[in-house]
Amino acid sequence: MLRNNFKYSLFIFIILFMHMDMLKGRNLDETGLVSVYYFSPQKYYAHPQNWDITQDKRGIMYFGNNSGVLEYDGVEWRMIKVSDGSTVKSLACDDNGKVYVGAQNEFGFLQSDSTGQLTYISLSEQLNDSIEYFDFIWSTHVIQEGVVFQAQEYVFIWKDDSLHVIHSEAPVHESFNVNGTIYLRLEGVGIVQLEKNRFVPVREGELFSNLFVYGMIPLSRSRVLIVTDYDGLYMMEVGESSGEVTDISRIRTKIEQLLEQVEIYNVNKIDDNRISLGTWGNGVIIIDTTWNLVTVIDKYAGLEDQIVQQQFVDSNGNLWLALSNGISRVEINSPITFFTDHNGLLGTVQSVTRFNNTIYVATLRGLFYLDKESLSDRLTGIKTPIFKVVEGMDEMECWNLITFKNEGEEILLVVMNTDVMQIDRNNNRDIVLEEVPWTLYQSKLDPARVFVGLERGLASIYRSNGKWINEGRIEGIDEEITQLSEDFIGNLWLGTPEINVIKVNILSFENNRIKDLSISRYDSTFGLPEGPFVFSQTVGPLNVATNKGIYKYVPHENRFVPDTTFGKQFADGSKWIHRMIRDEDSDIWMVVASEDGEKPYEVGYLRPLGNNRYEWIAGPFKKISENIIHAVFIDEEQVVWLGGSEGLFRYDQKIKKDYEIPYWAYIRSVNLSQGQKIFGGTNFNEAGLNILTQPGVLRPTLTFTNNSLVFNYAAQSGEDEAFLMFSYFLEGNDTKWSDWSNESKKEYTNLHEGKYIFRVKARNIYNHESNEATYDFTILAPWYRKWWAFILYVILATAIVYVIVKVYTRQLRQIIKERTAEVVRQKDEIEKQKEEIEEKNNDIMDSIKYAQKIQTALLPPEQDMSLLGLDGFILFLPRDIVSGDFYWIGQKNGKAITVAADCTGHGVPGAFMSMLGLSFLNNIIGEAEDVKANEILNELRGQVITHLRQKGEEGEQKDGMDLALHIIDKGKNRIEFAGANNPLILIRNDEIIQVKADRMPIGIHERADEPFQNNVMEV
Repeated sequence: MLRNNFKYSLFIFIILFMHMDMLKGRNLDETGLVSVYYFSPQKYYAHPQNWDITQDKRGIMYFGNNSGVLEYDGVEWRMIKVSDGSTVKSLACDDNGKVYVGAQNEFGFLQSDSTGQLTYISLSEQLNDSIEYFDFIWSTHVIQEGVVFQAQEYVFIWKDDSLHVIHSEAPVHESFNVNGTIYLRLEGVGIVQLEKNRFVPVREGELFSNLFVYGMIPLSRSRVLIVTDYDGLYMMEVGESSGEVTDISRIRTKIEQLLEQVEIYNVNKIDDNRISLGTWGNGVIIIDTTWNLVTVIDKYAGLEDQIVQQQFVDSNGNLWLALSNGISRVEINSPITFFTDHNGLLGTVQSVTRFNNTIYVATLRGLFYLDKESLSDRLTGIKTPIFKVVEGMDEMECWNLITFKNEGEEILLVVMNTDVMQIDRNNNRDIVLEEVPWTLYQSKLDPARVFVGLERGLASIYRSNGKWINEGRIEGIDEEITQLSEDFIGNLWLGTPEINVIKVNILSFENNRIKDLSISRYDSTFGLPEGPFVFSQTVGPLNVATNKGIYKYVPHENRFVPDTTFGKQFADGSKWIHRMIRDEDSDIWMVVASEDGEKPYEVGYLRPLGNNRYEWIAGPFKKISENIIHAVFIDEEQVVWLGGSEGLFRYDQKIKKDYEIPYWAYIRSVNLSQGQKIFGGTNFNEAGLNILTQPGVLRPTLTFTNNSLVFNYAAQSGEDEAFLMFSYFLEGNDTKWSDWSNESKKEYTNLHEGKYIFRVKARNIYNHESNEATYDFTILAPWYRKWWAFILYVILATAIVYVIVKVYTRQLRQIIKERTAEVVRQKDEIEKQKEEIEEKNNDIMDSIKYAQKIQTALLPPEQDMSLLGLDGFILFLPRDIVSGDFYWIGQKNGKAITVAADCTGHGVPGAFMSMLGLSFLNNIIGEAEDVKANEILNELRGQVITHLRQKGEEGEQKDGMDLALHIIDKGKNRIEFAGANNPLILIRNDEIIQVKADRMPIGIHERADEPFQNNVMEV
């Protein structure tokens, strides 16, 4: 054995020698803190103490707790009680997702009930009465030969629905599953192997008869690491083909003193390169497979409780810790670590650099440096790096840092509020420039020169013979200069906060001083948006980062244009580029703000793909993009430092994390609106094994009264649950997927009958979507919409229609009968009235006809026209039997007089007026000595007004007549005409001549006082 020990020690020495340079440059003491998420007992509502951890194939986590089995789905915690409320000490999960449980005097497994709710099923009930008490099941293992439950005096093996019991004479201290083989450490005996339901001693296993073994970790098929309490590490060699132990030897490491100082309680293999040691009171110690200390996760690293009962690495590579007071999840595989005020770093980070192999950080509260060995009292031999303020520079605003390197000299230059300070390797400080500076830039054209952007202008300082020469301000520049850069041909570019970009072309030097230069200013007229501006010299032309994206300078056009080289999103004006820095691998690091983004800021880098194409990588930085990043420092060995208001972050590009590990969303419960649970969250097949998809037996058919459901869902993505989002879609009801929300519950009410599929998916902080979870269900139609109900409706409707028709027909017949009698009665009445009316009508007609005779007798006969020597005819066609129109023919003093009149009214009323008119004309013309047409009308109007008693009052009947009167005097060959509203139409030589009448009637009128005109015409 000693020979083997010598061989192994020599092997370790060679390995350490080969890795010495690599380990020396890894700066493990600068890695900072990893994210530790703590779940307190108040969070999971159970006993503080936890003992074991496992995970099923869905991703759901299980924790052995003093109160039972805790189940965590990424959103909610559930408690699964075991028999008698026993404390759960151990858990294990098989390939089918079945979780086995070891508790106090109890063991069994978890299985779904008829609704999919996980419940505990006891196996220990099958033990015979001879085994009444076996205390705690300290370890549970799933191997090919069955499930092993290990107590202190017994080992129980469950295989093919049968239970085998092994009684151990020596107390069993611990047991371990190593590549499917169970090793046990028996007190006073050592390490034995479980083989064919018996304990088989292993070679040199007696070394551990009095040594507590707390971990056996397979490093390969043939090498197993044994971790003891207080006695360090051992290596066990196993034959790959035989599986037999061939050798066990002690490993001498650089962490011997550390291992002697802590009480190791459990061991876990994180990955092929790292092993975690859980301790009783000192947190978790992580070492690599060459036995070097990697890091410690304890109270200084954010661990709330340092008693680690058990560890587990989940499917996403996170390290879960079962603590004596709570549960923690550690992002052990994250490439990002951090420093905050807990590490001594105060204020908003403005700039970062490495000087004298030490990280320096400028903040608004001073200048800090990372002291790698400043705190060592937590564990012997472990140094905890913290930030310390540079002496005399606390609470001083520091804005910018550069490490000036030239001719073997290294100096730290610090931009402060009112000056530029230098710090040399011996920590001597001195004021270099007393101005109000903003930024510094070491010239690549002449590395001895440093340009200083000032609050108003540009200055330069020059390093010569170990001293700084103040070259003063450069004339012609008085803007505020916040950014400086050089292009490949030596032009100096200056960025301002608002309007201008300035190009300084240095034409000549004299005694190492700038002698001649030309200055060009570029603003919006040269294609640029408003500032501020950040410069980056990439492979091609000079790039300017602006609040509207990335622009490039086109020399032959002497203007700036949006640069689409890096992708449309950085050239379309939608993004503000806050920082832009290129590293040695041509990656372009940027801090971007976008009004359209889900977060206000985004940190990432553009990775060149060749052919002038780039890929934007921002996923790893999602968790630190909540707040602005001011400082981006490209360090050695693919390390990038990012600083801002939330502290300092360290990104190690060598650590590769898979951000697209598949994970599932799952529906955790489905409840009816009354609260009744119809699905408990776990699907199972006919064998009772957990499955991911919904089986037919869990697809419910619901009555219509249960048409309101509540869905609860979750996902275990392995990332910060606060950023977990969900989207759902109810097929058969919704028209599209819902918007993303952190709400993990959806209620549907008053769903119609039909078949539905509820679908839900999750999205984590990296925008990686889960696989869908679905839940099928059917809602039956209400009884009143069943097929037989519709048949009944038709029958009832037919019967109702029949009854209505019968009743209506009977009523209609009665109505017809009554109406017929009424019609007959009315007909008789009408016949009687008809006879009376006909009789009265005949009387009236007789009277009217008699009146017609009177009117006809009063009218002059047509032959009177011939007697007067007039050649003409009379057209008299009354509409009724008697008429209101009349004519009059007569003579006076040898003059022929004709009248045509139209009285108001028709029929009998008009006839009365016409007879009055005839009577009045006879009297007027008969009594007149001489006649004039207008005087006849005037007299006629007077007679009508007088006899009809017309006064012109409102509402009075205005009876009268329109009339045309002609007097033909053949002796003098002339015609007199007067008209009341009726004109005279005279035809002479085929010419129609109209003589207008007065616009007033024979009767009362507003112009009744005016005389009618007398019109005399020669013929």
